[in-house]
Amino acid sequence: MDEPILAIVAAAVRLPDGLVCSLPRPARHFNVIRSLASHGIDQQGNHEQGFLLSDGRFCRRTPARMVAEKAGQILPTAGQTKELFSEDVW
Repeated sequence: MDEPILAIVAAAVRLPDGLVCSLPRPARHFNVIRSLASHGIDQQGNHEQGFLLSDGRFCRRTPARMVAEKAGQILPTAGQTKELFSEDVW
């Protein structure tokens, strides 16, 4: 049986304590950050932006770009950068 292809499922933010927060796509990083702020969690830029993978792991922007490329998720309008942005996949 073939293993499922790893894919990007959501924009995510990892807080300094390791907690990973995300919202369902097509939410973008600013949506996650705004939601955290509305719940009284003000990290003042002290967070890491990345993506949630289909296996539940948090992934930084650069390796996430490689995951999205392999999964065929990059939109034709995406920029030619090393990092992945939510605008590149939805």
